[in-house]
Amino acid sequence: MAGVQGSSLRTPIDSPRAWFMWTLGVLAYAAAVMQRTSFGVASVLATERFAAGASVVSLFVVVQLLTYAAMQVPAGVLVDRFGSRLVIGCGAGVTAGAVSVDPAVERVTIAEIEPLVVKTVSTYFSRYNHDVIRNPKVQVEIDDARHFLVTTKQTFDAITSDPLDPWVKGAAMLYTKEFFELVKSHLNPGGAVTLFVQLYQSSEDAVKSEIGTFFEAFPNGVVFANTIDNAGYDLVLLGQVEPTRIDLDQWVSRLQRPEYQVIAQSLHEIGFPSAIELLGTYAGRAKDLGGWLQGAAINRDRNLRLQYLAGMGLNLRNSGTIYNNMVAYRRQPDDLFSGSEPLKAKLWEVIQNPPMR
Repeated sequence: MAGVQGSSLRTPIDSPRAWFMWTLGVLAYAAAVMQRTSFGVASVLATERFAAGASVVSLFVVVQLLTYAAMQVPAGVLVDRFGSRLVIGCGAGVTAGAVSVDPAVERVTIAEIEPLVVKTVSTYFSRYNHDVIRNPKVQVEIDDARHFLVTTKQTFDAITSDPLDPWVKGAAMLYTKEFFELVKSHLNPGGAVTLFVQLYQSSEDAVKSEIGTFFEAFPNGVVFANTIDNAGYDLVLLGQVEPTRIDLDQWVSRLQRPEYQVIAQSLHEIGFPSAIELLGTYAGRAKDLGGWLQGAAINRDRNLRLQYLAGMGLNLRNSGTIYNNMVAYRRQPDDLFSGSEPLKAKLWEVIQNPPMR
């Protein structure tokens, strides 16, 4: 594996204690995934209401998993024009892989707390993540992401974060105002940060808390949405210190260049045949969503209010309602997207009438 660092790697991973902890972690993760994907008792109602057999109902679980993985690619592309990058959390390596294939990228750092995740990803998921762990320009830091940022002097052109669900113990620490301010302090001038936010199995109060807290640190923040059949599912937040400007002609031209075909192909495979369709997932920005976010609980280190709110939203299926309530405040972003008039007109048409995915 290319460039794996961190003192944690010196701990023997073949000891009984290590395997016990690994097994415990796998079981905990499996339980979380089952909670996230299983219909449970709702499957009976779904079967009756939609006259669907067991095979059709089970297909929803597969679609959920594929959609979750697919949304990691746009997160990588949204920071496409930035050079040195930090990926918080390795997971299956899909996000880091999407980031690493950009030919303009010189250095990618992955902050991952668990060494066995890196080992497993490099062994079993390389086919799906562009073999990111063995990429010579990728450096893996075995460390807690927050500790890594507190102790490093490195700065980055882009930072992307896809933490665990905020109801998981400790995960809410990666959604606080203080953490976002820490992330911001490690951005180079003109740099950007993206954050994954789930709408499924969450409450509107929890989603407002996540977005409102992010906007406290990034008042110029922008929201992009991933939808299923045009209904809300999850979001990617984009933040910069400076006001964000997206040149449509530049994006379209870049994805047509030969060296960017691997990125264009990845987007095409998940339903984004062009840059316009990708940017057409625009769902709002801080200055337009203020009314919707009024009264949102700001998640701070001293209270971790989000962990409670997210826990109360577990097993809820209100993603469509949350999304619709949010985009009702969306306005035409004339000063966000620049470019030729035909492209801007096409983009607004896609935003208002998104294609079915």
